[in-house]
Amino acid sequence: MSSMAKEYAVTRKTALWIASILSVLLLAIQVVAYTHITHYSSNDLGLLTKLPITFWIGLSCLGVLLYVSRKSERQTAIVVALISLYLFGIPVLTRENKAELMAFSYPRCSRSERLLSEGYLAFTTLSPWDLRNWPGFFYFTAFITASTGLPATVFADYFPLLTITLLGVFTYSILRLQLNTLYSSFGALWFIGSFWTSQHYFSPQSFAYVIY
Repeated sequence: MSSMAKEYAVTRKTALWIASILSVLLLAIQVVAYTHITHYSSNDLGLLTKLPITFWIGLSCLGVLLYVSRKSERQTAIVVALISLYLFGIPVLTRENKAELMAFSYPRCSRSERLLSEGYLAFTTLSPWDLRNWPGFFYFTAFITASTGLPATVFADYFPLLTITLLGVFTYSILRLQLNTLYSSFGALWFIGSFWTSQHYFSPQSFAYVIY
């Protein structure tokens, strides 16, 4: 095969891979834009029966792309990042009523909102445990809420995306010191998928992860 033919074959393969990635992204956008999950229960297997068929098509395509891209470290990292988006990002973005999913976050948000309205911390607005251990967290949340005009519940709804992303990036960076891109990507995906502390919701503990 001539060099021109080889170059054409590589270019065609790359173009097909890019087209597949764009198709997966379009499927993800379609799921987020048109899927509105208001409730689910353990009898429904959680979100498994609530997510549309387009979600599973996109996730299946990513599985195929992961196998096809196994010889390219850059492509593997991109596919693993998209798998993380499908597994962790889309379920959060499609949940309209997140109170059930983020039950531990909302009490902290309500205390920050009360602090913003009353202007001071007291035992009537915070429990002695919270007041003694994390007064700065509630002041910071109230400050961000007042500065941006966003309700504190927005942080409860979408803060897990920040913590999960940072944990994935940090884990990947640490593993990359000793391992190649393929193993580092899978290691980061495994770590955030089995995050045993469950401190990704909006709370003083997860906020400490972001800072430190």
